[in-house]
Amino acid sequence: MKYLRFLMLPLALFLGSCGSDDGPGMIEFETLAIGDQSPVDPGRGQFVLNDDPEYEQLFGEAATVDFDRETVIAVFLGPLGNSGNSYEITEIIDEVSHLTVRITWRVPRTPTGSNTNHYHVIKTRKLSRPINFSTLEIRE
Repeated sequence: MKYLRFLMLPLALFLGSCGSDDGPGMIEFETLAIGDQSPVDPGRGQFVLNDDPEYEQLFGEAATVDFDRETVIAVFLGPLGNSGNSYEITEIIDEVSHLTVRITWRVPRTPTGSNTNHYHVIKTRKLSRPINFSTLEIRE
């Protein structure tokens, strides 16, 4: 029984550290803007903004975030000749050596005719590690 206690302590310490900022896990974020008519048209792309000049260059206005403590991530699908799509950041995953921003792109089987330019802008805690983007395309 004593031997079992010695094995349980390291396991408890390991499990207790799994949710920390230093290991794998999900990173919380808040949506600043999302829609199907982007106020700017950078084409299709993903942007990681860590200071006011970067934000102002992309959006043409001052940011309402504290770049000392926060990072802004903006994704743009680019102009499309149909509607019914959606494009949004669904999660940020902390994978120790890097972060992965997952984007879900929902594509209708039968698109309608209006032009769209989907985008999603979020803010999260300050990020300093490399960021990979991964898009999941779902046909509905």
